[in-house]
Amino acid sequence: DMSTNDKVLVLANGLAKNKPFAENSEEYQLFAAALEYVLIKLAKMIAKDGEGATKLIEIMVKGARSEDEAAQAARAVANSNLVKTAIHGADANWGR
Repeated sequence: DMSTNDKVLVLANGLAKNKPFAENSEEYQLFAAALEYVLIKLAKMIAKDGEGATKLIEIMVKGARSEDEAAQAARAVANSNLVKTAIHGADANWGR
């Protein structure tokens, strides 16, 4: 579910009069990395603060042949009722 009240906006209107930088420049790479870091932190904070949320997990898939394959595997794990139950109950339940 999504709340209509959770929002992150990034605006650039030129008012600061900073010198623009090229996409392939070191400045751009640093800015993009810093912005990505902040946005990921904010996204996790919003998810963790969700109504009824008691846990926040991050699923990392390694060794997939493609991004699509990795996303499909991650969704399969995230949508598994057994996984959700085990995480909520703090019981790995490895016997299943």
